[in-house]
Amino acid sequence: MGRWYIRPLADGWWKILSPAKVQAAAPLPTEAQAFAAAFVMVGDEGGGELAVLADDEQPCCVHQVPPTSSPYCTAAAGSGEDEQRLAAAHIRCR
Repeated sequence: MGRWYIRPLADGWWKILSPAKVQAAAPLPTEAQAFAAAFVMVGDEGGGELAVLADDEQPCCVHQVPPTSSPYCTAAAGSGEDEQRLAAAHIRCR
């Protein structure tokens, strides 16, 4: 458990960062895609927090993520509908 992050890149894409902020996943083209992918990753790692960083590297929104019941399974990643629901929850938070 720990706090994971997503942050914007200069080119408009988004990066997912591990709790130590030193290991990044592949960049994703939208904030919503990065948020949904990170939510699944955090759940697979046992749950924790997911923070969205602003341009100044300060968290502008933090979500509690529960652990996934079937970590690292394709089914655990959910459907596109689940990703849209997660993204909508994130947008409402901001």
